[in-house]
Amino acid sequence: MSVFNGERFLAEAMESILEQTFRDFEFVIIDDGSIDGSRQILDSYAERDSRVRVFHQQRRGLIDALNEAFGIARGKYVARMDADDVSVPDRLLWQLDFMEKRPEVGALGGGIELIDEQGRAFGSTLFPPDDFSIRSALYQAECFLCHPTVVTRKSVWRSTAGYRRVFLHAEDYDLWLQIAKLSQLANLDRAVLRYRIHSGQISQRRLVQQSLSTLAAWCVALGGGGRSFEPNQRSDAVDSATLERLGVSQALQQQYLAARYRNCICMLRRKGELSDALSVAMGMLNSSRWEHVERWLMAQIWLIVASVYWRQRKLLRSLSALGRALMTRPLVAGRPLKLLLLRFRNAWTAKDGPNPVGMASSFRNLGLR
Repeated sequence: MSVFNGERFLAEAMESILEQTFRDFEFVIIDDGSIDGSRQILDSYAERDSRVRVFHQQRRGLIDALNEAFGIARGKYVARMDADDVSVPDRLLWQLDFMEKRPEVGALGGGIELIDEQGRAFGSTLFPPDDFSIRSALYQAECFLCHPTVVTRKSVWRSTAGYRRVFLHAEDYDLWLQIAKLSQLANLDRAVLRYRIHSGQISQRRLVQQSLSTLAAWCVALGGGGRSFEPNQRSDAVDSATLERLGVSQALQQQYLAARYRNCICMLRRKGELSDALSVAMGMLNSSRWEHVERWLMAQIWLIVASVYWRQRKLLRSLSALGRALMTRPLVAGRPLKLLLLRFRNAWTAKDGPNPVGMASSFRNLGLR
């Protein structure tokens, strides 16, 4: 585990590891230059539990900290953990049992339960368990391995280049691509982690860089770019121009980034962070670099914006966003617009006036929760 200014959730994360039903492990933690109370929290646990090994260093960033932690780890297996998540009590027991029985698997993840800052659950995700599905997704620039759920074999990790700095914010995706060339991948068919979504994780700058890095790692894994791009020799992050040199067009870059924006906006809406969802959505829609994005995707994003405005009870803005969706791609927006207008008419003719809860179900019926 790497920690940088993680005091808010750190104790809960550490307790969830130290209270595992499987107890024969060392807990290697890199304090990556924290300036809050993280250092004191870590040291207090290290004093009380001999399994905790804390290493303090000046700020070097997550990628260097994780490589340092993997190098220090002495076990046959290395499990990842983040300082703001919560592992379920049997996580290590389940995962190590699986790895012992399946020597062909080099990295094993699991499902997640989504929680907010207060630890309240608001959803869950199970990922495909089989190597074929996980591998197929990786080679389509998607990822079905959730980083803080993964256990890897130390011997397999040692045969890779580790986390590579050039793939900033997609260093885990790049690592899975490397491991996929050496062994099989798998997921447990149950949740092993309570994965916390909070405002500190959300930034448009990070979202853009993660998308660029993911596309670069994908291109390199598929052999794109020839010898013109040497990730092990670079420390600077990937940019759009680098991707073009690798053969990734502006059209593909924009389409991929727009899809990532859509997923981020949906996650924020699902969590109930409506203001943040709108901030990300409007920041994206008001930029001028989407000329290559397919119209159905832009229409879908406008539909999501409309649903967020409706949940905020901003009727006129909701209808305006629906209109933008309709103008962008009528086939995508036509059905929800028809349903919503029907509910709008029924709501206003009802005795008690408009009913936002009933209106919102139009969006739910279309899967835009």
